[in-house]
Amino acid sequence: MKNILIFSHEFPPCLGGAGSVAELLYQSLSKDNENIVTILTSKRSKGVNKNNIITSSFPTKFWILAYLPWLLFNLRKYDLIICNDPVAIYNAGFFFPKRILEKTVCFIHGEEKYLNSNNVIINLIRFKKFFYRGLFLSGKVIFVSDYIRSFYDKNYEINLPIDKNIVLHSGISDDFSSLSKDKLKSSIGNTFLTVSRIEKMKGFDFMLSVFCELDKRHTDFNWVIAGDGSYINDLIIKVNSSSIKNKVTFLGKVPRNEIAQYYLSSKYYISLSELNESYGLSFLEAAYCGCIPIGYNRCGTKEAFNYISNGHLIESFKNKLEVVDLLSDLLSCDKYKNTNCLRTELDFIKEFKKNVL
Repeated sequence: MKNILIFSHEFPPCLGGAGSVAELLYQSLSKDNENIVTILTSKRSKGVNKNNIITSSFPTKFWILAYLPWLLFNLRKYDLIICNDPVAIYNAGFFFPKRILEKTVCFIHGEEKYLNSNNVIINLIRFKKFFYRGLFLSGKVIFVSDYIRSFYDKNYEINLPIDKNIVLHSGISDDFSSLSKDKLKSSIGNTFLTVSRIEKMKGFDFMLSVFCELDKRHTDFNWVIAGDGSYINDLIIKVNSSSIKNKVTFLGKVPRNEIAQYYLSSKYYISLSELNESYGLSFLEAAYCGCIPIGYNRCGTKEAFNYISNGHLIESFKNKLEVVDLLSDLLSCDKYKNTNCLRTELDFIKEFKKNVL
């Protein structure tokens, strides 16, 4: 029987890609009778109704020391340790002896701002040194996309041995793969859906300008936005002063277990983030529900489209005419073309077990 520790500063109900992967690993590995799985996370996750979840007793802002007391007394009893985010990897590099690091797996979910930081506190705690130690002495390092692996190689000079670094793409969850998809898409109106944090760099101003231009060619469409964030009030003001104010619906924050219904009731999914996105799980979810995804052919987004049938990748970054032409062509098409997603969480877990367990 394997005793497994998943060390993740981020864990639901705190939202984020790293936390979602930690929860997936916890649920999947716990199903195997030969595993005992424990989560070590921030006290932000207190109240989660699951067994074997340990939360640090220190305030979150003291994450440098928050986990040390528990780690000192419990670390050695685990056969496998999964460090799932930067805080965990830093702690591993700082506190773990070499023999413990050899049975540690590190997950890299995205770019790490602290590795090139001039912040006095970050430099004082020697974040870069111990983060690097955690990676280079660990048994395996798992990247969520080829883009992120290449980014770390080029920008942080983290070029790990070929037998030590792995790329594992995530897939749609059981919540989606168990859906009944018998809804007739051809009967649904021309709805474009965006599911995202509402942040300025997520491309909302550009998408708004695209839809305003599209409105000059086609009037029969609407744009539904699901999510919340620091930019939502500014975006609402801009939408309300635009020519398409009556065609935009803000849903606000939608519970995870309800988001599928919006994919199912939309014809198109569009997300044109200006950030260097690590991957594109929302595109996979949309495609599985028959909602045709539209995104940029860049960074980790294009890797998600390897698992999508009948999606659209836009070649030029922030080229409004190219996007408007594409959307106009889609709205002019007489027949709806089916789309699907070919990647599930089960595929991810199978590959994880093959490479790690």
